[in-house]
Amino acid sequence: MGESVPPVWPDEVLFFNPSFELYKNGVLRTGVLSGLIPGMDSHTLWMPPVFMISLSGIFFVFPATLFTARMFSSILALLSVYILVGILKNLKFSGKIIAFSILLIASDFLFIRIHHSSRMESSCLFFSLLTIYCLTKNIDSSSLLPVGNIFLAGIFLGLSFLAHPFGAVFAFVATYILFERSELSMRNFFVIGAGGILPLIGWAFYVIPNWDLFVVQFGAQFARKSELFSAFSQIAKIKIILSSFRFPVIKFLITALIFGTVFYRRKELSQKFGKSFRIFAAWFFIILGFIYLSTESWYVVYLVFPLSLITALLVSEKLKFSIFAYSALTFNVAVLLFLLINHFIILETPKKTNEFFTLIEQEIVDKKFIYLQSIPDPYFYLRKKYPDKKILEFIPGELSLPGDYFRETIGEQDAFFFYNEDLMNSHIREYLEQNKKKFERKVIRVDTGGSKDLRLEGYLYVKK
Repeated sequence: MGESVPPVWPDEVLFFNPSFELYKNGVLRTGVLSGLIPGMDSHTLWMPPVFMISLSGIFFVFPATLFTARMFSSILALLSVYILVGILKNLKFSGKIIAFSILLIASDFLFIRIHHSSRMESSCLFFSLLTIYCLTKNIDSSSLLPVGNIFLAGIFLGLSFLAHPFGAVFAFVATYILFERSELSMRNFFVIGAGGILPLIGWAFYVIPNWDLFVVQFGAQFARKSELFSAFSQIAKIKIILSSFRFPVIKFLITALIFGTVFYRRKELSQKFGKSFRIFAAWFFIILGFIYLSTESWYVVYLVFPLSLITALLVSEKLKFSIFAYSALTFNVAVLLFLLINHFIILETPKKTNEFFTLIEQEIVDKKFIYLQSIPDPYFYLRKKYPDKKILEFIPGELSLPGDYFRETIGEQDAFFFYNEDLMNSHIREYLEQNKKKFERKVIRVDTGGSKDLRLEGYLYVKK
């Protein structure tokens, strides 16, 4: 997959940069947002720190590159699959169902794409699955779950939240597992809460001395989520979930057939798999509900595990029911092969992406201050060639921040690059309109034959 597939996303820069700063200078700060969001040049508080701290540690062993960061996420994803095997063994599943579950996950291009991006989903999933593993131990035993398991589950739950706030959703999955074990009690809530609060206390020591900055940075992120929730219609929210998959209509039809079969056979499946069947169903619908509320396509990857587990249950049924499970696996493999062939043979994505970045480079070679809002993002390409250039990322375009926070910084830029002018920050749009004579607008494009999988086009505003 390398550094071109999937395309470099701006978020990867925003998580890589503070990790690199922590590794290099011992300070968790985000230089690519310096002058855009208050305090970013001294403290990164807009996201919990577990992924960034972990990645900075990796840089002490391996080169501080995008490839290293992506491989770190991929390895965490592989470890998550290993933990899932442990969960399925806790639940006493057969080798056939375990193997089929792993095949479904390993062949899912959404799973591969998201977890080969330098983002926090891999670390969040890793700790969330450890939570589930602790709570499913000896689930069919008549003895109560040991206090140590519950406490450890709480610690892992806290760490999953500190990897990404979506980790908090798994608290509902954990609660349902305790319900299935008939072990919902004030004592267990206290124990899991005590474990969960320990990692949060560590974060609090970092946040509290910088509370004002935390309110601005984390508050802007929270406000954006609220705005997204109200901005999209109910149909749009469903489209966001479906569009995360390649060939979404086929994916939806296969999934609908699987759930139709599961519903039709629910009594038989419940008798055969008992608590496990109900846990998988609850896990799926809890995650689905929160993804619907969040309206973030990245989070759809959290559905891959419970959906694969529910699908795998059908391989224990007669052929007329299990055929849908095999259809899901066939679809996954076909999509994976199609996209790999399309990117690496037909489109030659690595080569054309490099051409695209080269065109951008040629236009800004003598510019020092550059503002990027691009997919794919040329940050790592430019950073490697021109380490002295001051490159900023576009996050203020999506956060609810007053223009006064970054007006001065915007005025210092020598070049702006946008992959979509409609998404331009309103204050930047106003600045460019007022300074038309100072900037030249250029279209940067590499022909990809109109492919939906690769769009290499952008609009460059360079100071004359």
